[in-house]
Amino acid sequence: DGFDVKEFNNILSRVPRLNFTKFLNLKKAFENCDNQEVEIGNLRPEVEIITSSDEMECRVKLNIDEDYLKENHKEVVTKTIKALNQKDINEGIINEVLYGELTSTREIPIAKGVLPVNGEDAVIRLYELSERRPEIRKDGRADFYDLNLIDVVKKGDGLGEKIPATEGQDGKTVTGKIVPAKKGKDKLLRYDTYTVEEGIEDGKHILRAKVDGAVIIENGKVKVDNHLIIQGDVDYSTGSLNFNGFITVKGTVKDGFSVTAKNDVSILSDMGIGATGKILSLEGSIYIKGGVNGKGITIVEAQKDVYTKYCNEAKIIAGGKIDIGLYSMDSELRAQRVLLDKKNGRVLGGRIDAQTQIVAGVVGNKYEKKTEINVNGFDRLTIKKEFQEILQKYKKLLKYAEDLKTEIDIYSFNFSINESSEYIHDYNLQIKKYEE
Repeated sequence: DGFDVKEFNNILSRVPRLNFTKFLNLKKAFENCDNQEVEIGNLRPEVEIITSSDEMECRVKLNIDEDYLKENHKEVVTKTIKALNQKDINEGIINEVLYGELTSTREIPIAKGVLPVNGEDAVIRLYELSERRPEIRKDGRADFYDLNLIDVVKKGDGLGEKIPATEGQDGKTVTGKIVPAKKGKDKLLRYDTYTVEEGIEDGKHILRAKVDGAVIIENGKVKVDNHLIIQGDVDYSTGSLNFNGFITVKGTVKDGFSVTAKNDVSILSDMGIGATGKILSLEGSIYIKGGVNGKGITIVEAQKDVYTKYCNEAKIIAGGKIDIGLYSMDSELRAQRVLLDKKNGRVLGGRIDAQTQIVAGVVGNKYEKKTEINVNGFDRLTIKKEFQEILQKYKKLLKYAEDLKTEIDIYSFNFSINESSEYIHDYNLQIKKYEE
C-alpha cells in the first residue's frame, strides 16, 4: 500500500520481456491492495524475429537485459539461430551482427534477401549518317566548301548492331523463396532485307551491306540504295543522266547537260557547274562543291536541301533550305530557308523568296543594284489547326503504344510458364508493332 504507480516504470525497464498492455488493471491493483493476482500484460519471447511483408528483410529484437547478454552471449547466439530456423530464415543472414553486434531491446537487421537484378534492354546502334553541315575553309589561297552528302558503303561494310536483351538475375527472400527477375525488353532491328543482311558475331546481331551503294535510314530502317558514280565529267561520253538512286559526279556537268536522280546528287569538282541544263533531285538533296555560274540558264532543284559554294545567274529551288557559302548574285532563290554566312555572306541582285528565314551578312550594295528579299511567314491559325490535328493523332498513338507495352509486359512475365512456338510468335508480333 502506498506504492506509486509511476515508479513501476523502473521495474518495466529491468524486465524487457514484459509487454505491458492493461494499465487500468494495474492501477486498480495499487488502489485496492487486496493481494490478488491481476493480469497486466504478457511476456515477449527472449528472441523476437520480425520479418517484413515481402520477406526481403528480417530483424531481431532481444528482450533480455543488457548485462545478461554480455554474460551469456554464446547462449543468446544459439537461441537466436534456433529462433531464425523456426521462422525458416535461412538466407542472407548477417554473420557480423549475429556473432558480434547483437544488442538488447532494439530491433536490428539480422538477415537481408537478395533483390532481383532486371535484365538490360536490347541496345540498337545504326549507321551514323554524315552531318549535313557545310563550312567554308581557307588554306591561304582558296576557299573550300566541304560537305559529305552521300554516305557510300561497300558490300560487307557494317551498318549497325543490336546487343540483345539480357535475362536478368533472380533474387531470393530471407526464407529462400525465388524472386524472379524481369527480362530486358527486346527491340526490333529494322532493315531492308534485299540490301542488308543480319548475322551473329560475338553475341551481337550485326548488320552488313549486301551490295555497294549509298546508305539511307528512314523511320529507323536502314537500307543501301543504288549509287551511280561518274569518275569524270557529265558530257558527251555519258550523256545527260537520269538515275533511280544516288548520283556522285567527281568532275563537273558540262554546259547543256542535265542530271536527274531520285535521291541525293553530289557534284564534286572545284570548278562547280556552268550553263548546264537542270540539276534535279526528286526526293533528296543536292551538293555542288564548286558553286554555280549559270549564265541565266541553269536550274537546280531539290525536294530537300541545296548546298553550294556560290550562285551566280541561276535559279535554285529547294523544299527545305538553300545553304550558300559565299554569295548569291543576280539569282532567283526559293526555299523554306535561305542561309548565307551571317557575317560575310552577300546577296547582290536577284530575288529571294523564303518561307520562314533568310540569313546573310550583306544585302545589296552601294550602287543600289535591285535586290528583292521576301519572307512569306506563315498563317498562325492554319498552323495551330494542323498542330491540334497532329496532337490528336499523337495521343491516339501514345495510347496504342501504352496498350501494346502492357501486353508485351504480360507476355514477358509469362515466358517461364508458356514457351510454345505460337506464344513466342505472338510476343514477337507485339514487339514489332510496338517498335513501328
